[in-house]
Amino acid sequence: MGRFAPTSEWRVPQAGTDVQVVVFCNDGYTSSLAAHALQRLGVPRATDLAGGFRAWRAAGLPTVPGPSPAIP
Repeated sequence: MGRFAPTSEWRVPQAGTDVQVVVFCNDGYTSSLAAHALQRLGVPRATDLAGGFRAWRAAGLPTVPGPSPAIP
């Protein structure tokens, strides 16, 4: 959350009260917590993807495969 915190030295220039931020995780729970934390930091339009990435994929919405994870 430091990238959006008003007093953070690592704050990104796009962070502000007028920006809409959609966060997501795999199942939707963690992203709900993150969206709430962003709202408390002053990003009122922060929200999350209900059901997370799994729900997105299950609905048949578009996805793009990422790189294969590195195997140590």
